[in-house]
Amino acid sequence: MIFGAVFFAVCAASLTWRAATNERGLILNGVITLTPFGASAFYWVLAGLSTLFVILEIVLAFARVRGAAFLELTVDTLVIPRGFAGKKFRRIPYAEIVAVSEFSVVGTRSLGIRTATRQYWVAATVLPSHEDYEALKRFLVATASSNKALHATAAAPGS
Repeated sequence: MIFGAVFFAVCAASLTWRAATNERGLILNGVITLTPFGASAFYWVLAGLSTLFVILEIVLAFARVRGAAFLELTVDTLVIPRGFAGKKFRRIPYAEIVAVSEFSVVGTRSLGIRTATRQYWVAATVLPSHEDYEALKRFLVATASSNKALHATAAAPGS
């Protein structure tokens, strides 16, 4: 997050300087031609967006430091963080878990936990280590398989 904030701060400063001192037009990919006024406006918009990203990075950093989200396994329930800062929690009874999937976005792995009525997502970043993430994944996959087998047995004719 610090790297992101520094990167966008440098972008914002550079684009602000460019917008304030611009005296030339701008051609984007040989398709869009901007006058000097249009080019300055374009630079101001980019500077503003970069500044918004700096603010967002700072807010996210404070939210993470202030209250780290955590995941909890109880005897019969998985408790996962939800919301912007992870201050609220959602309880998922193990008996309701019917499927578990995994996906990755830009190198961040997450588990998809499906119940009969909803899909929940748990990012690997709420766990202390890669090994803990893998152990949770194995546990939830086994739980979902067990629940499927239990439901199939209960639904079988003559049971």
